[in-house]
Amino acid sequence: MKVEVRVFTHPACTTCPAAIRLAQRLAREFPEAVHLRVVSLGSEAGRREARSLHILSVPTVFVGSQRFVGVPPYEEMVQALKAQRGGK
Repeated sequence: MKVEVRVFTHPACTTCPAAIRLAQRLAREFPEAVHLRVVSLGSEAGRREARSLHILSVPTVFVGSQRFVGVPPYEEMVQALKAQRGGK
């Protein structure tokens, strides 16, 4: 079972590229476990999705149901991924 990793970004966000790079690293290192989506608040669909999740700042990163606001430490993302997969 893959865990969805979503990175909410905005074109004007200066720290969003770092969050995207960390999520891409997670997807590269755990390809069997990660389904990566980058959601831009530069689009109406992205803004709708962000509103539905009450996202107030970018970057916001979800690893499954675990929410990180800002650029999360990579090890915390790995821990969240393993927790979402039942410790695997």
